[in-house]
Amino acid sequence: MKKLILAYRDAIQSLFTPGVFWHLCWPAFVSVLTWAGLLWFGWTPAAEALRDVLHSIPKLGEWLSGGWTDVAVLAALKLLVLLVSVPLIFLLTVVLVALFALPMIIDRVARKEYGDVELRRGGSLTGSAFNALKAVAMLAIALLACLPLLFVPGLSVVTLILVSAWFNVRCFCYDALMNHADKSEMQDLPRMHRWQLAGIGIVGSALGVIPVLNLLVPIISGLAFTHYLLDALRDQRMQRRGA
Repeated sequence: MKKLILAYRDAIQSLFTPGVFWHLCWPAFVSVLTWAGLLWFGWTPAAEALRDVLHSIPKLGEWLSGGWTDVAVLAALKLLVLLVSVPLIFLLTVVLVALFALPMIIDRVARKEYGDVELRRGGSLTGSAFNALKAVAMLAIALLACLPLLFVPGLSVVTLILVSAWFNVRCFCYDALMNHADKSEMQDLPRMHRWQLAGIGIVGSALGVIPVLNLLVPIISGLAFTHYLLDALRDQRMQRRGA
């Protein structure tokens, strides 16, 4: 728990590194514009499509197709679409951070705070892009599998937090280690620290469901993963040299 807190403390401090603030802002700006456009054109059609799915269920569809119930269900589904869009804005921001912003930020932060950690370049920008796109594909499958849970009050929030926490870990660990770790270390460190990394991901995704704050959290969360993993990499190499 202490290292988790320190990772987020160091991440917030790193926001004041020259050149970092711009990368804190633009992914959130692009994500908001994208989802605002999608909601403008697709809010009602998405709610109507979900209503049609409910109507296709025997007996339930007959009950919901009545006058006032149909109107109430459509209103509830519009609200659901709006609520689900909040974590989806966060997830799109995570993708933009992982693909573009974080690699540039890591370079600046690592030069300043982890200059003593040898660069072994076990990853690459191409590998980072492939890792993020693979994570997006797996996320889509996970969300489809968990779709029924999104209709359960309370459980929907927990489900989205856990799924997005896994997504954070999947996206950010590769980027955090790709310059400094070799291929073996890139595989071993996330496995050795899986529970601590899960904790960092859960904190980030829990903050990510809060409107407005969710626009800033992906960069802070990505930096928290970076600080935790580079510090763990430094400790591991020091232990090997001392052995």
